[in-house]
Amino acid sequence: IQASATADPRQLDEAIEMVRRALALNRICAVVHEFLVLAYTVQTLYSSGNDLIGAADRALECAEAAWSALPNTETAYRCLGQARHYNGDHEQAVRDFQRALEINPNNANTLILLADCEAVLGNAQAVQEHTALALRLSPKGPSVQLAHNSLAIAAFLDRDHAAFVKWVQKSIQGLPTAPLRRAMMVAYAAEVGDEALLRTNLDKLNSFAPDFIPSLLQGEKRIFPKDEHMNMLLDGLRKAGLGEG
Repeated sequence: IQASATADPRQLDEAIEMVRRALALNRICAVVHEFLVLAYTVQTLYSSGNDLIGAADRALECAEAAWSALPNTETAYRCLGQARHYNGDHEQAVRDFQRALEINPNNANTLILLADCEAVLGNAQAVQEHTALALRLSPKGPSVQLAHNSLAIAAFLDRDHAAFVKWVQKSIQGLPTAPLRRAMMVAYAAEVGDEALLRTNLDKLNSFAPDFIPSLLQGEKRIFPKDEHMNMLLDGLRKAGLGEG
């Protein structure tokens, strides 16, 4: 499943079609349901794919299909949580992930997804608690980079520059083509006046997700539900000279 997040977003449409054919053969395959939800949320995040406008809605449709096929399972709750998270319903997503943890409290992937959701809500303490447990359970799993990203988001929103740099560098090392961590680096670099760092990360971001920052600045994509947090990111991007003219 995690492989879909590290794949070239341009390949996701083909992967989705292949997985849909697999689902037609076995509608109760948990891995297939999770892959589809993740694939559509990746398209939503990257602003990519043939059906960008409907990607977030399709993620939710796939999560509901997972619930229909696998009701009251940790997989179904995890699918619903991830789809709702990327549809902006973060509070309900937290409840979904918590319900999945009640069924299986030792699933590192659920803990990391919950931390990701808590991060954008600005709940730094919860992020630290959930990532610490997840990393103890699975210190080298494929989702470790997302745990690092959650810690980076929490530090970014707290304006803890030292912690932010530590965690965002780890998260970028784990997944260099994730757009938000690059955008946060651009905003941070503009804040501290590091032109070389700014240019490096902006060029990298534009090489794989050129529409990501414009979608933020134009209000088409909202990462953080709280205005103060969203403005923190947008102000940093504007200090970088973006969104002008």
